[in-house]
Amino acid sequence: LEYRSHTGQDIDQLLRSYFRLDEGRKIAATRTALCNDSAVMARLVARYPDMRAVRQPDPWECTVAFICSGTNGVDDMARIVEEVARKLGASVDLDGDRRCTFPTQSEILQDPKSLEGVKLGITNRRRAIRGAATLDLERLAKTPYPEAVRVLQDCWGIGAKIADCIALFGLGHDEAFPMDRWLERSLPVNFPEARGHTKKELARWAQQRFGRNAGYANQLLFRAAREDLSSDG
Repeated sequence: LEYRSHTGQDIDQLLRSYFRLDEGRKIAATRTALCNDSAVMARLVARYPDMRAVRQPDPWECTVAFICSGTNGVDDMARIVEEVARKLGASVDLDGDRRCTFPTQSEILQDPKSLEGVKLGITNRRRAIRGAATLDLERLAKTPYPEAVRVLQDCWGIGAKIADCIALFGLGHDEAFPMDRWLERSLPVNFPEARGHTKKELARWAQQRFGRNAGYANQLLFRAAREDLSSDG
């Protein structure tokens, strides 16, 4: 990997953490456990040998991104994050490439009107972001998963799927299983015992089945569902 840092600091460890390159043994054990789970999971592990559930370096930026994920694709999420940074962050220069830092939680809270004028797609997202800015995300990363997602969902505008996305990618809770329409369709196809369940019940079923490996199972199943079901129409 080649990288540049506007601070000139060595961010090797940050990148290792982001791609979970420092968790080789843990990931190998996870892959083995999923292979032993079923032929379905063994095929997906072989199909996507380099899959990673990345660990976002800034849980707060991750939280805002997923709050803005509803009705938006990845490109729109990226645009909103860049918009927030451009309007509220500090300007930095990276070899002539002008970028902006992402505003901190305290910077959002200091000015009640800070998010006005930022195009978030849905007006009420400002309320959700300001509510989330009061969270102690560092503490939630150390809090047991069930309590962490409960606290997240206590925030206005954060439902079960967004809470699980934040928990998995921002807080490092690998037992999280974000449930969306792709998985709602694919789980009953791949696992007959999952048929007849509601979306909420499917998420609970998957967490009970995969345990601490639920997040990785989620990513493998999600990737396959996007490819296979999209091609099927």
